Amino acid sequence: MAVGKNNAGEPFTRYAQVGFTVRHRALYLWESDPETALDVDRLLERNDWVVDRIHLRATATVDPRRYALLIIGPETGFHGVFHAPDVAGKFLQYPLPVLGMGEGGAAFFTLADLHITWGNAWYSDNNQVFAVAPALRYWHLPYAIPIPPVAPVVALYPKPLTELGVFVPKPSASLELIARERSDQEHYPVIRENRGERGFILWGYNAGPSQMTENGQELFVNVAHSLR
Repeated sequence: MAVGKNNAGEPFTRYAQVGFTVRHRALYLWESDPETALDVDRLLERNDWVVDRIHLRATATVDPRRYALLIIGPETGFHGVFHAPDVAGKFLQYPLPVLGMGEGGAAFFTLADLHITWGNAWYSDNNQVFAVAPALRYWHLPYAIPIPPVAPVVALYPKPLTELGVFVPKPSASLELIARERSDQEHYPVIRENRGERGFILWGYNAGPSQMTENGQELFVNVAHSLR
């Protein structure tokens, strides 16, 4: 705002109008793999996020209400056991949506009493996935991922690698099937579970964005945006 007098000596007030974008803030919990934490940070920061990377044992003063998304690093759990159940309990008290990566994500979801957990998954070597419903937002917003019309298969990583695929023989109303294993019709490495208005997505791979294909990075960004 500016005030003054014009050439006729009359007072005036002028207001400047500006526009700005409020970036959503995500919290990434890591334990022993700061490289993947930074990897995810860089990808999401390029796509309208602000990411705080916090060690799993340094969350005492963290206020979960500041965040639009919680991301669980892949090394924070193993074989269904989350390495800091007290920390998980703290964050599960708040209605934060959660994007869980690989082993850590599947272990965290075990404490959340979800279906998309290590106990309901198997290990498989895959880098290509079948887009279950290509018309859904996960494949279009903010990135429109090119999907072949006849065989809707997308490579998330350049080469096969170990992934966790959740077993879903008959989908329930709380599950959203995003990406299915190419060679199996009942296992899903990228899957969402809803509890009321709160969403949880398992990204069933431990490898971070720098190891993904461009389409893999785009799907990762899309699923993160879908949870906001």
